[in-house]
Amino acid sequence: MADEPNPHALWEHNFIQQMKLLREARKMTQTDLARELKAFGLPFHQPTVQRIENGERPVRLNEAHLIARVLGVDVQSMAANSTPNAEREIRYAVDQLRITSSTQANALREDHFREWLEDVEVLVLVLGLRVPADAESLEDLDPVAAWGMVWAMKALYAFEQLLSLWQGLDRIGGRFDYVDTEGPTPWPVPEITDTLFHWRELFQDDAIAKAIYDTSREVYSTYPVGREQETEG
Repeated sequence: MADEPNPHALWEHNFIQQMKLLREARKMTQTDLARELKAFGLPFHQPTVQRIENGERPVRLNEAHLIARVLGVDVQSMAANSTPNAEREIRYAVDQLRITSSTQANALREDHFREWLEDVEVLVLVLGLRVPADAESLEDLDPVAAWGMVWAMKALYAFEQLLSLWQGLDRIGGRFDYVDTEGPTPWPVPEITDTLFHWRELFQDDAIAKAIYDTSREVYSTYPVGREQETEG
C-alpha cells in the first residue's frame, strides 16, 4: 500500500516556496528577513533563513506566523495547496501590490512627507505672529498676512490630498494586524493642523478658494505683495 502523503510536509513545502517568492518580491535579502524576525524575539540569522528555504530545517508554527506577518500576508495563503495558475497569479499579484504599496507609503511618510511638513510648520508659526488675535475675516489681515494665508490654505489642501494618498496606500499595504485601523498620522505636530483648520473657517473666502487651485504664477500675479516678494527674490 502506497504511503499516504504527509499533510504537514505538504503544508511546509508550500509555505517555504511562498516564503522565498515573497521575500524576493519584496527585495529582501535573507539577512533582511532574519533581522526583522529577530526584532520579534526569534533567534534568527541569515543561515537560519537559508536552511529553511533549502528545506534543511523545519518551520515551527509560531515562526510561520511571524514570517507571514513580516512578509505582509497570512499563514493560510502561504501554506495553501497548489491552486490553478490563474488563482495563483492573482494571489501573487495582490501580494506584490500590497508589498509595493507598503513600501511607497513608508517612503512617502518618512522620506518626503516629514520634511515638507516641517516647512509648512514654519509658515504657520511665522504667519501666526502676523494674524491679529481678534481677526474674523480676510479683511482683518494686512496685505502680507493675507498673501501668506493664501499659501497656508494651499498647503492645507495639499496636505489633505497627501494624507488621503498615504492612507490609501497604507490600507492596501498594511499588515494583517492593522488592516481595520486608521494607522498613525504622518503629521508630527497636531496643533499645526488645528491652526490651519481654524484659519480656514475664518479666512477662506471666494478668492482664497480659487487661489487653492491656481498655479504659483497666478497667485503671484493676483497679489501685489507676492509680486514684490518675487522681484526681491
